[in-house]
Amino acid sequence: MCVKMLSDYEVSTTGDASILQRGLPSAEILQTELAWRATNRTIQVKSPYTSQTYYMARYPVNNSAPRPELYIEDYLTVHDPTLSTPLTDSQAADLYSELASGAETGWDYSSLRDGPCPSSQPVRKLEPPRCSHPPPSRRWDPCWDSSKLAFYDFNLTSNSRNSIFTAATFYPVWNGIVPDEVLSSQANAFGYFAAVNMVMNRYNGAIALDILKPFLTHSLWDSPNAWPPHQYIIISALEALPSNLTTNALPTPGSGQSTYDLVPAGQLNFTEAQLPGQPYHNNQAVNFTATGPGADVNGLNGTVVNGGNATAGEGWAATLRREMANRYVTSVLCSWYATGGSISGMLPQLPAAQLNLSNSIGNTGNMFEKFSNLNVDSSGSGGEYTVQVGFGWTNGVLLWATANYGQSLVAAASSSSGAAGLRLSLPSVAVMTVAASVSLCRVVLVVIRTSVE
Repeated sequence: MCVKMLSDYEVSTTGDASILQRGLPSAEILQTELAWRATNRTIQVKSPYTSQTYYMARYPVNNSAPRPELYIEDYLTVHDPTLSTPLTDSQAADLYSELASGAETGWDYSSLRDGPCPSSQPVRKLEPPRCSHPPPSRRWDPCWDSSKLAFYDFNLTSNSRNSIFTAATFYPVWNGIVPDEVLSSQANAFGYFAAVNMVMNRYNGAIALDILKPFLTHSLWDSPNAWPPHQYIIISALEALPSNLTTNALPTPGSGQSTYDLVPAGQLNFTEAQLPGQPYHNNQAVNFTATGPGADVNGLNGTVVNGGNATAGEGWAATLRREMANRYVTSVLCSWYATGGSISGMLPQLPAAQLNLSNSIGNTGNMFEKFSNLNVDSSGSGGEYTVQVGFGWTNGVLLWATANYGQSLVAAASSSSGAAGLRLSLPSVAVMTVAASVSLCRVVLVVIRTSVE
């Protein structure tokens, strides 16, 4: 990341080569770090698909005790009193290693590792889709499924790709690694991002890490949690596509079908009927219908609820970027407003009766670390600790989104604005009605400042 940041700053943005004098020593330190990881965090894997051998990175932490930062939680996981047979010392050490490995991945924890809870997630036996080895046309075949148009973790135990579709599939394209199959046609390029289109149409909030699995695990990173870095990475991956792949209009489903029909067969590895419903009101986890066009409860003419306004001649990638940017900014600002945020002389605080619904009386607004895929006015939930407020990457992605997509952002839908507003989940509805003459960037800076004071 450091080297990529230096390149983006010096080559792509400023042309200021002097930064290299200060930055390259850091890069040399990273070379030492990379050498350590090559020795301790990589393994040779022979692909069952091409019989080629690759060096692939993984997270095999050796650890025989609880993590210091979550000592009690790890101890109770290993010494779970509900276990019919207590773990042996060897099994306990293995589980402590898996817990530490999960933490090293940065996604601690998620059921993307084939288990609904940390005690059943074999992290050390997974290779994330970040493999690199020549020849270029085949370097990612252990993780890349060319028929499903997606990257998946490679499982060393089963010697095959996992079947769980996550936001990690977009990491390679974000870094400029675009498979030949994606480059071959606009249809395939869209197919790679078709699940994003489905989520925008089907659910109220931003994109979740696991693109809404059929079961909710209450793990820290799983659905319905939508994390700011993933919004940035997916939008940036859309930006990274060659322009000749993005000129067509956004595809529409066939007659009697929903946007699920546009997703390549098998990519999500579950049927449309297995998808969790979008709560239509309060905590009713149902759509009008689980399948068919009625399932796209957020679909509008050329856009989605809280997705900005459609533009004539807009390509499909630009549509998805606009919708994602709007949905993210709406989630950040509306959840801040729903928890007591206000701007003097511009945006009054919600009445106490509404703030009481989110236990926010006396609060001045929160910038959460994560948001709900099902609501635009609440934080995420689940995990080993209370949802954090602050929050660095939330603020960073918000500033980036407003700087790059400010001209495409519009006010959030209101609960009283007709059919569209009804798609906002209650109990609390936050409506940003900022005057058109006020700079959105100024509003965002005020929101960030007031949330940390």
